[in-house]
Amino acid sequence: MSTVHIDIHQHVWPDVLVEELRRRSQPPRLDGWTLLTSGEPPFAVNPADHDVGRRAAQAARDGVGRVVIGLSSPLGIEYLASMIQGAGAAGY
Repeated sequence: MSTVHIDIHQHVWPDVLVEELRRRSQPPRLDGWTLLTSGEPPFAVNPADHDVGRRAAQAARDGVGRVVIGLSSPLGIEYLASMIQGAGAAGY
């Protein structure tokens, strides 16, 4: 019997979510790769952190067979219907 290692906590933004964040004029939003949220200083996002192929390859190198992806709660997008319809459902 083989063991499958599972990572149950990763945040990856698919392209559709990045596009939706860039379309927004109010937080949460992306200006290039700078994340702007309410009540937090601007945060420089590393695009490589959201490259699905790169992350999958890293998981394989680490011996991880399954990865569970979740939204990052500080974004607050769970409260924004347009974000969920535009990106959340498609990306998650």
